[in-house]
Amino acid sequence: MKPGGRIAPLTSADQESFAAVMGRAFADDPLFLHLFGPSKSDRLAAKRVRLFLTLVFKKALLQGEDMRGYFENGRLAGAYLAEPPRTSRSGMRQNVKLAGLLLPLLFRLPLRSLGQLNAYMRVTRNAAPVTAHHYLAMLGVDPSAQGKGIGRALLLDLFGRVHAHAGSQGAALDTENRRNVDWYVSWGFVLSAEASLGGLPLYCMHWAPK
Repeated sequence: MKPGGRIAPLTSADQESFAAVMGRAFADDPLFLHLFGPSKSDRLAAKRVRLFLTLVFKKALLQGEDMRGYFENGRLAGAYLAEPPRTSRSGMRQNVKLAGLLLPLLFRLPLRSLGQLNAYMRVTRNAAPVTAHHYLAMLGVDPSAQGKGIGRALLLDLFGRVHAHAGSQGAALDTENRRNVDWYVSWGFVLSAEASLGGLPLYCMHWAPK
């Protein structure tokens, strides 16, 4: 880890920083471009990306998912979000609270994007390993902070979370960027399945600790 950097859980106070950093990190991501359009040049697309990331953040916070960030000189430079294995079903109260929190945001996203997200989740979750595992929903580093080993530090932190979780037997992820496949393979992930969503290639990967 770079001197002066630290990894810590994200809290509600980090919501805006998370949406801003991850929005920049995923601006050229094939899935984000497919769902929302070019956020670098289109204000409406940028607004929708920010709204989606806010939705993701609120859901993760409410459900106690592993959402951790790399802070450099006190500022968020990168983050990851991973869903740990579920040991029990959510209670009715939590489900009602989650719906009340997210529905107002969902209604502000285009129906086309919501339909594609639903299809994406069906395809990728069907390809996930049957063993209990962490699902790495996203890992990103602000473009201005890339090349410093922050992505590496975040991934190693995830591996530590997997090892510390008695019920987890590894980690799974999905990516639409072929270059990401090679990077994750270098860390021990294997390509377990390939699929397509409206012409968008999907690569499903899995990592199991030795």
